[in-house]
Amino acid sequence: MTYRIKEIETAVIYDDIYNTVSEAQRQIEEYIKDDNDPKEPRTTTVNYIIIDDNGNDVTNQECREVVKMNNKMRVWWIPQVGANATFYIPVESVEEAKKFMDMLAAYDCFQYNHKIKPDYCNTGGLQMWDKEEQDWVDWYFDDGDNYYDDVDKYCEEFSEKSDELQGFNFEMFEQVHFD
Repeated sequence: MTYRIKEIETAVIYDDIYNTVSEAQRQIEEYIKDDNDPKEPRTTTVNYIIIDDNGNDVTNQECREVVKMNNKMRVWWIPQVGANATFYIPVESVEEAKKFMDMLAAYDCFQYNHKIKPDYCNTGGLQMWDKEEQDWVDWYFDDGDNYYDDVDKYCEEFSEKSDELQGFNFEMFEQVHFD
């Protein structure tokens, strides 16, 4: 039995043939390392599986976790500062993170405006998985010419989806008012 690597989203099957699942798994780890440029924000997640000669997925759980942890960003949200609870939302892009954070902020304000909550003091942000640290770190973007660690500023000044995000933001915040 031999094994090959397949990208899930594109269904591309790579030409290299491996004699063991472990060999294929090591190659997937190399692909992830090569794709995981910290200077580029991750806008898509590339997931790989290992298939056998019959096209069956034989990827083991350890390999699935390696792929999962190396492509991650997440929004963190604390709806009430002082509460010992943080809400996490996995996201695929900085732009998706901005939408979630705007929506959560508007929703907290909406609840306050309609006397669902008596008050609120929220906070949130975007994190990315740091493979070297093996931990979540605050998101940043640095391509050598531009540096951003503020999601709003990045989306306004650098994102190709700036207009779309401004429209989304307007729709969310026109429903609330700040005292």
